[in-house]
Amino acid sequence: MKASAVGICLVLSVSCARMAPPPGGPEDRIPPEVVGTSPGDGETDVAPDRTVEVTFSEYMDERSVERAFFLSPRLGKPLKFRWRGRRLEVEVPGGLSPDRTYVVTVGAAARDLHGNQIGDSYTFAFSTGERIYVGGIRGRVWLEEAFRAPVHVRAYRAEGEPEPVEEGEFYETQVDSLDEFVFSYVAPGRYRVFAFEDRNRDGGYSPEGEPLAVPPGDVEVGEGEVRLPILRPVLRDMSAPEVVRVWAPDERTLVVRFDEEVVLDSLRAHVEGLELTEPYGLPGEKGRVYWGTGPQWDNLYTLRLWGVQDRWGNIWDSSREFPFRGSALPDTLPPRLVETFPDTLRPGRTPLALVFDGAMAEAPPLMWELAPEVPGTWEWEAPNRLSFLPDRPWRGGMHELTISPGALEDLSGNPLRDTLRVRLYVLPRDSLGVIAGSVYGPPGPIVVEAQGARRSRTYGVQVPGPGPYELPVPGGRYRIFAFWDKDGDCRWNPGRPKPFLPAERFGVYPDTVGVRARWRTEGIDIHM
Repeated sequence: MKASAVGICLVLSVSCARMAPPPGGPEDRIPPEVVGTSPGDGETDVAPDRTVEVTFSEYMDERSVERAFFLSPRLGKPLKFRWRGRRLEVEVPGGLSPDRTYVVTVGAAARDLHGNQIGDSYTFAFSTGERIYVGGIRGRVWLEEAFRAPVHVRAYRAEGEPEPVEEGEFYETQVDSLDEFVFSYVAPGRYRVFAFEDRNRDGGYSPEGEPLAVPPGDVEVGEGEVRLPILRPVLRDMSAPEVVRVWAPDERTLVVRFDEEVVLDSLRAHVEGLELTEPYGLPGEKGRVYWGTGPQWDNLYTLRLWGVQDRWGNIWDSSREFPFRGSALPDTLPPRLVETFPDTLRPGRTPLALVFDGAMAEAPPLMWELAPEVPGTWEWEAPNRLSFLPDRPWRGGMHELTISPGALEDLSGNPLRDTLRVRLYVLPRDSLGVIAGSVYGPPGPIVVEAQGARRSRTYGVQVPGPGPYELPVPGGRYRIFAFWDKDGDCRWNPGRPKPFLPAERFGVYPDTVGVRARWRTEGIDIHM
């Protein structure tokens, strides 16, 4: 039993047997160290009933050590800890398995009584057989913010569908002070590696409140060490989307409100006797999905939905149907422009998008004018989103787009109320600097992004594959990222643990990059 767990103090004629450092003296800022282990590192033919012991250089915060102590492969039953001064004794319930290499890790979060952490994980190995495996996995975890919670990394055999909420055998460690980790003495085989922030410090992964990193693929371990691409934990939604309400606000519109944002590309709908447009959304209305419809009657209709999933890959049961009453209320309101994207254009052939508050008659505007003149092509990307792709690069400065009232109308035939005037600002080239380098990764499209200080704005460019890139941005300081845009949506996909979908490979430049107007910052290379 741990000394700290005793609830009743017995008063004896001798002093308390619990050891502690003497009070007073200079503040201790020296990190603790592991000064001895049993079995020793590399020892073989260890008896299955052997107790594992770790001796420290000073008295430790016992709870922090126990939370940071890992025996891998991890067994199903919890370990039993017993402290004797600076020495920790660990009993393995049921004993060790025969002919197995075990790895003991004291994680970086273990600390002494003054709060000094070990900083780098300490690892040693022993075997209950005649040999010790020599395979290894090395990697790094990248977090959005500086973290205080321990970051755990687990390596499972990639058979079936392992996920970090499961128990059973796996290798486990914590990241060190450089956010890196290493699994040593790993048995040969194929592994799937997850990382998570243990925010509630219970030693396990809690899906409802702890960020999780899904790997970009499995790794094959043999006799040497393999390098895993960067793991990037994110807070996930583990539940499938649900329908909250279905209604028709007017005779040409159908609305479904979900309890979260859903992926429109995969969403499909059918209403018997009613023609539907493709689904669309409105800015700032996450969870609401709109369809333009053919003329409705004040009748009862039935909506069927399938392909419903959120951005985390949680799929909704598509077998349900939703009755709703059609609307006979005519739509007499003229369409409104609700967003211009982007609000500031960069030089080059940057596309421009106009987003309206409802489904439009998908005809290109014939009565429009752009001053200064820029020829280009109009295209409806969604029922309410009209894009313009210039034939030649934008020139820096102010532009004004003018569209006459009769040039556009919605599904009900309502034209624009007034002439639409949109002022556009194109960043002058002499106000921009260029970030340049090479990106290394798998074949296929790669997105490189520059995120401004305090995340004020993000600029990006897509390149067709590994190789050189150039990214013009306003002067300032930036973090530079890159990801393999495997699904082509220009947004990093964090994958999912089950059913397993690998995360898109991700890379980050190690330092912030300063950019000056009219200057070129070279050598910003990113490896994924």
